[in-house]
Amino acid sequence: MWKWSETDLSQNSANKEVCVMSDKKSSEKADPTAEAAPAKSGGLLRTVVIVFLLIGIAGVGFVLGGRGAAVPAAPAAADGAAAEAEKEAEKEKEKKGPIVEMEPINVNLAEGHYLRIAVALGLSPEVELKEPEEFDKAAASDVVLGTFSGMAMADLTSTEGREKAREHLLKALEPHYGKEVVHVYFTEFVMQ
Repeated sequence: MWKWSETDLSQNSANKEVCVMSDKKSSEKADPTAEAAPAKSGGLLRTVVIVFLLIGIAGVGFVLGGRGAAVPAAPAAADGAAAEAEKEAEKEKEKKGPIVEMEPINVNLAEGHYLRIAVALGLSPEVELKEPEEFDKAAASDVVLGTFSGMAMADLTSTEGREKAREHLLKALEPHYGKEVVHVYFTEFVMQ
């Protein structure tokens, strides 16, 4: 776009015409409405994004435990027996006996798979050990090998399958230890 500059005409005494090519940037700066619209929409967009981020952060805080509300108490009349069962379970937890940890064992499963398992034996509260090392673990290692050798990997992948194997192992330990072993913990359970 060509513009006539009055200053150039007045300075030129010979009435020579001077043409000046305008700069698009300077014409855009001269129009205040053209610049104000993008600034408002950019500011609005930024504000909306910030508000959504703050709402998201507050939501995550709420979900992760900042609820602040107390847990309502269970009705006493309907849960009288359940409350007694919970008290008995708490007493049993307090009466835990020693726990004897065994070294991890590699067991061959069916179809060329293997299992690396470490077991801890929860002993009865009546069993008194000065040191966990004084508990004879040889029979327990033998029972673990015999229980898991040749089992199918598919039988052990589900939680139900592992729980059945745990119960079977506990029953298989009974002839060797009597009522001394009351619980079996899997501290390592890796299949390949």
